Amino acid sequence: MVWAGVWSGGYIGPFFFAGNVNGESYLRLLRTKVVPALEAHGVLNTVFFQHDGASPHHTAPVMDYLNSVFGERIIGRTSAITWPTNSPDLTPPDFYLWSRINEQVQKKEPPNVRTLKDDIRNEFRTLTVNEIRRSVLNTQKRMNQCIRRGGKQVGKGLKS
Repeated sequence: MVWAGVWSGGYIGPFFFAGNVNGESYLRLLRTKVVPALEAHGVLNTVFFQHDGASPHHTAPVMDYLNSVFGERIIGRTSAITWPTNSPDLTPPDFYLWSRINEQVQKKEPPNVRTLKDDIRNEFRTLTVNEIRRSVLNTQKRMNQCIRRGGKQVGKGLKS
Protein backbone atom coordinates (compact mmCIF):
# COMPACT_ATOMS: atom_id res chain seq x y z
CA MET A 1 0.00 0.00 0.00
CA VAL A 2 1.11 3.51 -0.76
CA TRP A 3 -0.05 6.89 0.56
CA ALA A 4 0.51 10.37 -0.88
CA GLY A 5 -1.15 13.72 -0.51
CA VAL A 6 -1.55 16.85 -2.62
CA TRP A 7 -2.30 20.49 -2.06
CA SER A 8 -2.22 23.38 -4.52
CA GLY A 9 1.50 23.87 -3.86
CA GLY A 10 2.75 20.33 -4.34
CA TYR A 11 2.65 16.83 -2.92
CA ILE A 12 3.99 14.81 -0.02
CA GLY A 13 4.97 11.19 -0.24
CA PRO A 14 4.78 8.65 -1.55
CA PHE A 15 4.95 6.69 1.67
CA PHE A 16 4.70 2.91 1.66
CA PHE A 17 3.09 0.58 4.19
CA ALA A 18 4.58 -2.81 4.98
CA GLY A 19 1.63 -5.21 5.05
CA ASN A 20 -1.99 -4.32 5.57
CA VAL A 21 -3.04 -0.88 6.69
CA ASN A 22 -4.70 -0.72 10.09
CA GLY A 23 -5.39 2.06 12.55
CA GLU A 24 -2.01 1.64 14.23
CA SER A 25 0.04 1.71 11.01
CA TYR A 26 -1.97 4.65 9.66
CA LEU A 27 -1.47 6.60 12.89
CA ARG A 28 2.27 5.84 12.77
CA LEU A 29 2.39 7.14 9.17
CA LEU A 30 0.59 10.33 10.18
CA ARG A 31 2.92 10.96 13.12
CA THR A 32 6.23 10.06 11.51
CA LYS A 33 5.77 11.02 7.85
CA VAL A 34 2.68 13.06 6.97
CA VAL A 35 2.61 15.71 9.70
CA PRO A 36 6.41 16.24 9.64
CA ALA A 37 6.28 16.62 5.82
CA LEU A 38 3.49 19.20 6.08
CA GLU A 39 5.50 21.05 8.74
CA ALA A 40 8.60 20.98 6.52
CA HIS A 41 6.61 22.55 3.67
CA GLY A 42 5.23 25.21 6.01
CA VAL A 43 1.59 24.32 5.35
CA LEU A 44 0.59 22.31 8.43
CA ASN A 45 -1.42 25.17 9.94
CA THR A 46 -3.25 26.12 6.74
CA VAL A 47 -4.18 22.93 4.84
CA PHE A 48 -7.32 20.92 5.34
CA PHE A 49 -6.68 17.22 5.85
CA GLN A 50 -9.00 15.03 3.80
CA HIS A 51 -9.05 11.26 3.82
CA ASP A 52 -11.42 8.63 2.52
CA GLY A 53 -13.77 6.35 4.39
CA ALA A 54 -11.34 3.49 5.01
CA SER A 55 -11.88 2.05 8.49
CA PRO A 56 -8.24 2.57 9.63
CA HIS A 57 -8.63 6.29 8.94
CA HIS A 58 -11.42 6.62 11.46
CA THR A 59 -10.27 4.73 14.55
CA ALA A 60 -10.50 6.69 17.79
CA PRO A 61 -6.71 7.10 18.19
CA VAL A 62 -6.35 8.33 14.60
CA MET A 63 -9.19 10.82 14.89
CA ASP A 64 -7.93 12.03 18.29
CA TYR A 65 -4.52 12.68 16.76
CA LEU A 66 -5.92 14.38 13.66
CA ASN A 67 -8.17 16.58 15.80
CA SER A 68 -5.20 17.61 17.93
CA VAL A 69 -3.18 18.55 14.83
CA PHE A 70 -5.79 19.92 12.41
CA GLY A 71 -8.70 20.90 14.66
CA GLU A 72 -11.72 21.71 12.50
CA ARG A 73 -9.71 21.32 9.28
CA ILE A 74 -10.44 17.61 8.79
CA ILE A 75 -12.63 16.30 5.99
CA GLY A 76 -13.88 12.71 6.25
CA ARG A 77 -16.79 10.49 7.10
CA THR A 78 -16.43 10.99 10.89
CA SER A 79 -15.19 14.58 10.86
CA ALA A 80 -16.74 17.96 11.48
CA ILE A 81 -16.65 18.44 7.70
CA THR A 82 -18.27 15.28 6.39
CA TRP A 83 -17.45 13.84 3.01
CA PRO A 84 -19.06 11.00 1.09
CA THR A 85 -17.07 7.80 1.53
CA ASN A 86 -17.07 7.05 -2.20
CA SER A 87 -16.39 10.35 -3.92
CA PRO A 88 -13.57 9.67 -6.42
CA ASP A 89 -14.89 12.37 -8.75
CA LEU A 90 -14.29 15.04 -6.14
CA THR A 91 -10.94 14.11 -4.63
CA PRO A 92 -7.82 15.11 -6.63
CA PRO A 93 -5.71 12.11 -5.55
CA ASP A 94 -8.47 9.80 -6.80
CA PHE A 95 -9.55 11.47 -10.05
CA TYR A 96 -6.10 12.61 -11.10
CA LEU A 97 -3.00 11.67 -9.12
CA TRP A 98 -3.35 7.91 -8.76
CA SER A 99 -4.58 7.35 -12.31
CA ARG A 100 -1.66 9.34 -13.71
CA ILE A 101 0.96 7.59 -11.57
CA ASN A 102 -0.60 4.16 -12.16
CA GLU A 103 -0.74 4.64 -15.93
CA GLN A 104 2.94 5.53 -16.16
CA VAL A 105 4.12 2.81 -13.76
CA GLN A 106 2.11 0.08 -15.50
CA LYS A 107 3.78 0.94 -18.82
CA LYS A 108 7.10 -0.10 -17.26
CA GLU A 109 5.76 -3.44 -15.97
CA PRO A 110 7.92 -3.52 -12.83
CA PRO A 111 9.12 -7.09 -12.17
CA ASN A 112 9.12 -6.90 -8.35
CA VAL A 113 7.96 -4.81 -5.39
CA ARG A 114 11.26 -2.97 -5.00
CA THR A 115 11.21 -1.83 -8.63
CA LEU A 116 7.52 -0.95 -8.31
CA LYS A 117 8.27 1.35 -5.36
CA ASP A 118 11.19 2.94 -7.22
CA ASP A 119 9.01 3.50 -10.28
CA ILE A 120 6.29 5.10 -8.15
CA ARG A 121 8.83 7.41 -6.48
CA ASN A 122 10.28 8.34 -9.88
CA GLU A 123 6.87 9.14 -11.33
CA PHE A 124 6.12 11.41 -8.38
CA ARG A 125 9.32 13.30 -9.12
CA THR A 126 8.01 14.10 -12.60
CA LEU A 127 4.94 15.90 -11.21
CA THR A 128 5.04 19.67 -11.54
CA VAL A 129 3.43 22.16 -9.19
CA ASN A 130 1.36 23.56 -12.08
CA GLU A 131 0.07 20.08 -12.92
CA ILE A 132 -0.94 19.44 -9.32
CA ARG A 133 -2.45 22.91 -8.95
CA ARG A 134 -4.61 22.33 -12.05
CA SER A 135 -5.93 19.08 -10.57
CA VAL A 136 -6.70 20.72 -7.21
CA LEU A 137 -8.39 23.73 -8.81
CA ASN A 138 -10.34 21.41 -11.13
CA THR A 139 -12.17 20.07 -8.07
CA GLN A 140 -14.59 23.01 -8.14
CA LYS A 141 -15.50 22.27 -11.76
CA ARG A 142 -16.03 18.63 -10.91
CA MET A 143 -18.24 19.56 -7.94
CA ASN A 144 -20.39 21.81 -10.14
CA GLN A 145 -20.73 19.06 -12.73
CA CYS A 146 -21.71 16.58 -10.00
CA ILE A 147 -24.38 19.02 -8.77
CA ARG A 148 -25.70 19.43 -12.32
CA ARG A 149 -25.87 15.63 -12.60
CA GLY A 150 -27.93 15.39 -9.42
CA GLY A 151 -25.11 13.83 -7.43
CA LYS A 152 -24.27 11.20 -10.03
CA GLN A 153 -20.69 10.35 -10.88
CA VAL A 154 -18.81 12.71 -13.13
CA GLY A 155 -16.76 9.97 -14.77
CA LYS A 156 -13.95 10.62 -17.18
CA GLY A 157 -15.79 13.35 -19.10
CA LEU A 158 -14.03 16.13 -17.19
CA LYS A 159 -10.26 16.09 -17.35
CA SER A 160 -7.95 17.91 -14.99
